[in-house]
Amino acid sequence: MLALVALGYTQKEVDRITPKLAKLPENTADGYIKEALALLLKK
Repeated sequence: MLALVALGYTQKEVDRITPKLAKLPENTADGYIKEALALLLKK
């Protein structure tokens, strides 16, 4: 999640998508970040 904050997303945005990411199966860090970005970009 820190990677997303470092990319300029606010903590509020990251908190909003964190529950959705927690439901994903175990993933590589790269895949996890891609999923998170996809969720943030959908808004």
